[in-house]
Amino acid sequence: MDRGARSSDLAGVIFKNEVNKMSIEEMRGEIALAYTGEKWKARVSRMGDSQVFAVYTRLSQTGKLEEAAKERETRKHRPPLVRYEQMRMDI
Repeated sequence: MDRGARSSDLAGVIFKNEVNKMSIEEMRGEIALAYTGEKWKARVSRMGDSQVFAVYTRLSQTGKLEEAAKERETRKHRPPLVRYEQMRMDI
């Protein structure tokens, strides 16, 4: 590493090597799942490839993709919501 290079530069190189294993469509799918809104999913589907890459990079670096994956996992294990009317007992 030359004297002008910073550790953040090196981290970026390592991150880019990990990202190269994913296609743009896989990245698009991951960032679409980062938020739950339908508007966000529509916006992601209209994004250009370079913007998908930029958003994926940012969300990955800030930890938002990992948080969203954990949230999806916990939602799988939650019991289904029961409507109040179903819970009432007729006396």
